[in-house]
Amino acid sequence: MCNLSDLIEERGIERGLVQGMNQGRRDSARDIAVSLLRMGKLSYAEVAKATGLSLEEVVELAR
Repeated sequence: MCNLSDLIEERGIERGLVQGMNQGRRDSARDIAVSLLRMGKLSYAEVAKATGLSLEEVVELAR
């Protein structure tokens, strides 16, 4: 039988995994944006659209 502490632990692990995957996706998008910016062929708006980041985030990465 599963007790309450096991259930709470399982939910915590699941949340941690989801948060980790989301952070990994975000980090990847930022890395891709930096690469695209270094190429110098796309506008900030185009990089934002391609990566799913906000325009403000792209501008900050360009600094």
